[in-house]
Amino acid sequence: MNSSNTNPLSPRNIPNVAPVHFFGFLGASTGLGETGRLIIKSMQTAGIDVQIHTVPLPGRDHIAPPANAHTISKLTLPPEGSLIILCLDPQNVANLTDRVHPDFFTGRRYHVAVWFWELNAIPLSTIRASQNVDEVWVVTPFIRDAFARELTIPVRTFPHPIDPAILDSINPIKAPAVDGRFVFLFSFAYDSYGPRKNPEAICRAFASAFPEPTEDGPVLIIKSSKSNETWVMNHTRMVTEWSHRPDIYFIDGVMTDQARLELVKRCDCYVSLHRSEGLGLTIMEAMALGKPCIATGFSGNLSFMNDENSALVPWVPTRDGLHAPPYNELPEAEWAEPDITAAAAAMHRIFRDPAYAQAIGRQAASDIRSIYSLQAVGEKLRSLIDSSPVPAAPGDEPHPGHRFSSPISDAVSIPTLTGNSIESCYAQATRALKAIKLEIQNRPPASPLSSPSGSNHQELATFLTQLVDVCQLSLTALKEKEKSLVTIVRDLNSLFGSIQIPALSDLDAETTEMLLTTSSSRPSTETFHTKAVRSLNAFKSDLKQRKNGQSSNSKISTEEAAAFLSQLTDSCHLALKAVKEKEESIMSAVRGIDARLILMEDQVSKLFPLVAALSKAQHSKSSDWERLGIEAPSY
Repeated sequence: MNSSNTNPLSPRNIPNVAPVHFFGFLGASTGLGETGRLIIKSMQTAGIDVQIHTVPLPGRDHIAPPANAHTISKLTLPPEGSLIILCLDPQNVANLTDRVHPDFFTGRRYHVAVWFWELNAIPLSTIRASQNVDEVWVVTPFIRDAFARELTIPVRTFPHPIDPAILDSINPIKAPAVDGRFVFLFSFAYDSYGPRKNPEAICRAFASAFPEPTEDGPVLIIKSSKSNETWVMNHTRMVTEWSHRPDIYFIDGVMTDQARLELVKRCDCYVSLHRSEGLGLTIMEAMALGKPCIATGFSGNLSFMNDENSALVPWVPTRDGLHAPPYNELPEAEWAEPDITAAAAAMHRIFRDPAYAQAIGRQAASDIRSIYSLQAVGEKLRSLIDSSPVPAAPGDEPHPGHRFSSPISDAVSIPTLTGNSIESCYAQATRALKAIKLEIQNRPPASPLSSPSGSNHQELATFLTQLVDVCQLSLTALKEKEKSLVTIVRDLNSLFGSIQIPALSDLDAETTEMLLTTSSSRPSTETFHTKAVRSLNAFKSDLKQRKNGQSSNSKISTEEAAAFLSQLTDSCHLALKAVKEKEESIMSAVRGIDARLILMEDQVSKLFPLVAALSKAQHSKSSDWERLGIEAPSY
């Protein structure tokens, strides 16, 4: 899909009136919260009239939201004609209907979602959440390409803003223990998925670059947060593994934005050996501060990193670590495994070659501050806002994107099914069917269904025949997708069948039964598919007879065409819904397999000296703050 295209199939005629209504986690100490605050600053810098709405995020609201921000409630409802920007993750966009006015997603309002994602494929939940919005804005081409492959709405890019004034006002944090020492730093949150952030790789690269700690040698600080019950074992294992290295510090806790930036300003080199990033905001911040940065040369960070302003680490593609939801729902997804040897060489060079380190640091600061300044991003946002649909009050001419022409085959193009998922194919077919049905229903009864020089019923019969072909193609694609999912689950079941794990045989049986058993109360997908194909073939045969003049009722009226499309839509929906339901049952089986993986990990972990390790980790969690001489955060 071309991400620059507008969406000609949207049924709405939406005006664009001031102010822009912006919704986000504006009091949260999260990356998405910081993004929202910076976008608002950018719009205000560019003189864009914006009304601010903050969405509470329990347990994470440690920051004062922008001035004049309104907290959402059941009464929150921007007026019709509003452009609404939702800087919320897809799940919270979907859940917003329970937190605001019931009419929030209805009427003449245009909804834009600002979304992030870190893989080359997107989950079904994101595709479903996209049905609530009219457009998606993303901050890197990497995210755009992942979304554009699956979504049927426009996906547009803008640069992520950085506020140089705040960065320049920050002083380096005081850490007496490392005064005069060269500091490598990495900062991450476990709830952004620890294996993706890959902090262990940085420890291995550091140990390879500097095999023995020395009193005047470099140090590594791994700053984490949210190492709660979910991630305590991972954090404990990492801390314990490197406890013999006094030059590696592990500090865990939620810092304020200012304290976190003070820590970044103190470091001499920022390192991120991520497996994948949608953006890499902490890398951007370090570069804007003039810090030399080392990072995996893969994913969203390549929108602002290159060989002139950073040290990029080579990688190989892998699926290792993609076993947790929602990644496990994406069999086509992969990410990067960075080269530890190359990363160690980069760390060694930056430590030993100050001229090189300063050169890439200066270039990094220049690039980030010029391209991603509040003013530059604000102007780009103004351009996106100004290109939103034009005003259209009731009774006015509809937006050109919604104006249909004759003949009908010129009015609505037949879609090419580019999506990789069942949900994507379903969405594309549904939009096309609805648009064509709307086109026919909106024509006056006396209006011809083709240009005056054309033969109306033959032209329409040809077009509807092509449409039937598209529907059949969609059904075939969905069946193939279903077969591939069934194969994956069977392969996984076979794999687990060869592994003897106590007390899991019942779960295996339950999973297999859920996948393969068809009850009489729930017709199989094959039954739905067969019925739908028969209906489509009957439609197609009737159209062929009418087109060739073999039917006594060869002409097609507007009313009959609309009725035909209603039946066609119902038939397709029936089959598509069945395949979607089957996919849900398959994914349930996959989740059952995930449960077995978790049980396996739990059994293995019992071999680990858990009590001693947890005690050691707890001591390190407090003492590394103390060892550095930094006050630990209170929350």
